[in-house]
Amino acid sequence: MKTNESKIGLLAYQLWEKAGRPSGRDLEFWLTAEAQLGAASKSVTSPSTNSAASADSRSPNGKQTTPPQPVPVKKDRPQTYPKVPKF
Repeated sequence: MKTNESKIGLLAYQLWEKAGRPSGRDLEFWLTAEAQLGAASKSVTSPSTNSAASADSRSPNGKQTTPPQPVPVKKDRPQTYPKVPKF
């Protein structure tokens, strides 16, 4: 399932504001937002099936002890995107 473009645009705008509103980096923020929302939707829809591996990274109370790794931004994507907001 594709993430809604308005959700991507909203998150990209929030990331842009947190970065100090730099000019000319709209595609970077769009791709970062797209990757973050894509990773979030994958983690919700596909839980880990390997319980032994997931148990190793959890404390006795069941909470994860290591932070999740950031999702890298793909740089080899086409340069044309519909409705990319200009920041």
